[in-house]
Amino acid sequence: MKKHTDKLKTVIFGVVYVFCNTVTNSDNLGGVWQNHGMPILLVKYIFVFLAVLSAGLLVKDNLGKASKIQAVTTLIITFLFVLDFYITRYSGSVAIYRWFWVAGILMANGGLFVSATISGTSKKEYPQFCINMFRSVTPLYVFIFLVSFLRAPNTNLTLNLIPTRGTIQMLVSMLRNIHISIEAPLLFFGNLLIFLPVPFILKAWIKGIKDWHIITVGCVLPFVVEAYQYVLKCGDVDIDDIILNLIGYMAGYIVIKRVTKKAFVA
Repeated sequence: MKKHTDKLKTVIFGVVYVFCNTVTNSDNLGGVWQNHGMPILLVKYIFVFLAVLSAGLLVKDNLGKASKIQAVTTLIITFLFVLDFYITRYSGSVAIYRWFWVAGILMANGGLFVSATISGTSKKEYPQFCINMFRSVTPLYVFIFLVSFLRAPNTNLTLNLIPTRGTIQMLVSMLRNIHISIEAPLLFFGNLLIFLPVPFILKAWIKGIKDWHIITVGCVLPFVVEAYQYVLKCGDVDIDDIILNLIGYMAGYIVIKRVTKKAFVA
């Protein structure tokens, strides 16, 4: 009886996880995938996170199977996302819609990671689960990183060296009128979260990496990215972006140090 129950829980988890990896906010699709505006989009993300979190708790005693489902699904979704980004474009006619799909994928993985961390830190499968999860997410992250920052040179460079006068100010304006734009929260949370996975990825790939190495990467990488954009005049160079990048990166580092001490030690 327990064997059949475990199989049913695994199936439920698989269905929920796969479905939540497909939730987007497209202007080319209908139903749950349709663009219904920013408030509904935020509700979708909360649903995705909580749904995968709950489904992950169902398979808390079988992190090995959950890890396999996560890894295979993530790699397939990564391939489909790259294909859609350049060819099919079902997730949106313009690039901003496609980033909404990325956010949904990351929310799904975040929900699973939290569920495993809540229930699985004492289990022998947990360290390998963390390694497998962040290794499988790496191809998608690298693609997102390259597309976000490696842009062609242009003559529309903007420069802001005054804190809170750039991206942060845009978000404050948006909060005063939530319907004014979806660009401000995308830029704000994008810059806040883009470097958050890096400490996890470094831990997953580099066995025995020292804390000071991780901190050094976090302190240098945002400045390298902004310097690249400034030298090649490709994008917006904003001190607010660096501040948000550093906050996001250090948040990831703190999670590894304080919350998941038993992770990445397989």
